[in-house]
Amino acid sequence: MKQKTHTTICGVMIALALIGWVMVYVSASMLLAPWWRLPGIALIASSFFAGRMGSWWSGFTGLENKFVNRVVAILVAAGIGAALLIGFNFIHRPKSDTAEKRYAITRLYRTEHKQTRRVRKHTYVASGPVHYRYHVEFSLPEGGCREVQLSRERYMRLRRADSVTVAVHPGLLGIDYVTAR
Repeated sequence: MKQKTHTTICGVMIALALIGWVMVYVSASMLLAPWWRLPGIALIASSFFAGRMGSWWSGFTGLENKFVNRVVAILVAAGIGAALLIGFNFIHRPKSDTAEKRYAITRLYRTEHKQTRRVRKHTYVASGPVHYRYHVEFSLPEGGCREVQLSRERYMRLRRADSVTVAVHPGLLGIDYVTAR
């Protein structure tokens, strides 16, 4: 019974870590700071605290190699820590205003999405209308590019030589993030 509980806890922690690493991937285009800053902080903090938990993870991995178990512990703890840091950063900082800034457009594009249903193994057919998502990519003055999703009406009014106004929100941890205005 104790082994089953231990395995369940490890599985939940791995699921939370995977959610955290997916959050890192998704939020990378919204943060104005380099994408690696928050996961790097989480990785450094987890190496101090989770590095000693290698023997605890050996029951889940089935390996006696302490190095491999410590790496697993660090990656899981860093994923959970990154999810917490990114989640806290997306809380709007109290007593601060959202700034509107204009950036030069580098790319306008749309992505096509189709609703499908499965007929049999490896066979899918269209079951609904095609819909589009509209995106704009803009360059930052300090280098790098970011992307936001737009409405169809706003997308149709923009041209590549234009500039786009985005809302810059101050994050709770001091890292600003952008959304479409």
